Amino acid sequence: MTPRTTTTNRPRHGPRRVVEKVGRSIANSDTSQLRAVPGEVWMTEVGGIIHSRTRRFSETRQVASVHRTFRLARSDRRITRVYPYHWAGGQASWDSGFIAPDGRARPALDALRAELPRRG
Repeated sequence: MTPRTTTTNRPRHGPRRVVEKVGRSIANSDTSQLRAVPGEVWMTEVGGIIHSRTRRFSETRQVASVHRTFRLARSDRRITRVYPYHWAGGQASWDSGFIAPDGRARPALDALRAELPRRG
């Protein structure tokens, strides 16, 4: 379920999930979702896409996505967990792995390692 930016039926229990396009920008989509939901928030399936069936991106963009994700997480105390996705890349239809199909660590893994101690 994707959180709605306007709702009258607010869940009463459990954390909310915010994932909308963190890789692109934290300016609109994610911050409006944060304003729309009360309570604890988890960011799941974040990390940055290298390629999907229809689009190709770069490792540089993946690094920027990791940094934007953690900048957003630091901006709101209600964000209590960040779940990176996906560790190993190389599926034919989707690749957002921190490890490339050839086994080498992508630069985004270094970005993730750098951001973890800063989360505090």
